[in-house]
Amino acid sequence: MSQSGNDLLRQALSNYSSSGKAIKFDDQDASNASGSLEIPTGSKSRHHSPSQSRAQSTAQSTAQSRAQSRVQSRAQSRVQSRAQSRSNSREQGEYHADQQDDMSEHELTQAASKLNFEESRRELLKSSGEKLGQFSNDQLSNALSALLDKAGEKRLTTREEGLQGICSIMAHKYIADFEQRNREGYLDTFKKCLRSYKSLKEGLLSARGIALWFLQFGENDDSAYSDIYQFLSKFILDTNSTAIKSQVSHPP
Repeated sequence: MSQSGNDLLRQALSNYSSSGKAIKFDDQDASNASGSLEIPTGSKSRHHSPSQSRAQSTAQSTAQSRAQSRVQSRAQSRVQSRAQSRSNSREQGEYHADQQDDMSEHELTQAASKLNFEESRRELLKSSGEKLGQFSNDQLSNALSALLDKAGEKRLTTREEGLQGICSIMAHKYIADFEQRNREGYLDTFKKCLRSYKSLKEGLLSARGIALWFLQFGENDDSAYSDIYQFLSKFILDTNSTAIKSQVSHPP
């Protein structure tokens, strides 16, 4: 730099320092200066915005709350299950204890039920007799004929149905007045079933039928008793039952 240039520079600096004025920039220079400030591309900010921080905090709180809720739910389920199991065990124990204590009462109830059943049976027999009185002799004769056919079938249950039907009618209706023509047919059927009965029910019904037949058809026939006695004796000896003896001796 020349000497004159140095002199001019000194003079300018001297004037600036003595004037006390600050350096001013115009608006364009200021905007250029502010726009020239840039963050270096090689570096990244490690700070998060407030909204991002709140979102992360909320997500963490929700996850922790759900985890705690699941743990509490499982714990409550286990506690309730154990409590229910203990309660069921106590109730079962009390039930068995009550059942043992009430055993005699149960037996009494069964006995009462049997009495009620017998009363109902007597009422049923009474009503059956009343209903039989509503049928004509011809209708009863046709029904008895069909029952005799059943009593002669090969199938056991069918024979039992036939025998039971005949005995029920004879127990409530005096049929000798209109069934004399089938007198021997009834006795032969009862004998045949009693001679080769396949079940206790069939044998009992056959013996009852013979007793009923004797009351209705053989009352004045001395030979009838000797004819049926051997069958009744055979059945009583085969079964050796007091109840059956009573049924044979005192038919309904």
